[in-house]
Amino acid sequence: MCSTIAHAQIDYYEDFPVEGTAWTNLDFQITDIAVCNGGYAFRANPVNDLGTTVPAETVSESIGVSNGELLTLTYDYKLLVYDPDLPYVAVDGNDWGYFFIQYGETRNGPWKTVDVVEPVNHTASVNCATRVIEFMPPVNKPVYLRIVADAGTDLQSSYYLYIDNISALQDTITIDPLLEKDEMLVYPTPVDDYLNINFDDAFVTDVTLYDPYGQEVEVPFPSGTLTQLDMSGLEKGQYVLHIVADNELKIISVMKE
Repeated sequence: MCSTIAHAQIDYYEDFPVEGTAWTNLDFQITDIAVCNGGYAFRANPVNDLGTTVPAETVSESIGVSNGELLTLTYDYKLLVYDPDLPYVAVDGNDWGYFFIQYGETRNGPWKTVDVVEPVNHTASVNCATRVIEFMPPVNKPVYLRIVADAGTDLQSSYYLYIDNISALQDTITIDPLLEKDEMLVYPTPVDDYLNINFDDAFVTDVTLYDPYGQEVEVPFPSGTLTQLDMSGLEKGQYVLHIVADNELKIISVMKE
């Protein structure tokens, strides 16, 4: 018998289709103007009114219930200089303002900030940039997201913030601390370079690794057998190992440091 403990997980995607969204739309609206990949996006225009900034805010629906694992949040964004008809100039410079993303357990917070974009780390482009953030919401708690954009100090500066393709994904399975699978031991975890797989008496026919986005990853086995996996060249995050042993699929969650 496997010693796996399964929980609910977060598996969420929002691309703001034309028929509407469950995100609050007082400050942000769905648009098909100057979007990156066709279709639609969510955008807002925070302003500086006579020296007083007026932030723009939107809050999501519940994106799911956390299983306590690392959550990977991915989204696309861009900033375009404000134009009432057709914005097409990328925002650059040091005074445009900032925006941030937070999460909370209710639609009213309290909120914890997980990402801040400001002039020092902003990617200035007419095309969308992708940002990837990882955080760990409390187990068995709902998760809501909040985006707030604020204008800068320049009274002449005004911009549109575009947000699109929001993805939030947790690993499906929580494994007990020893990562023991019947006659199998996988260690160390977290792993920095080489992951050891002790099969004991199990007959293993396949080992497959999936990255935090669910894509299969090609990695070498330095020993020439299925007993050691070289993960040294992979980015940090939560990976999933599929092992076929004795005609049974065993799934193990592995953290890469």
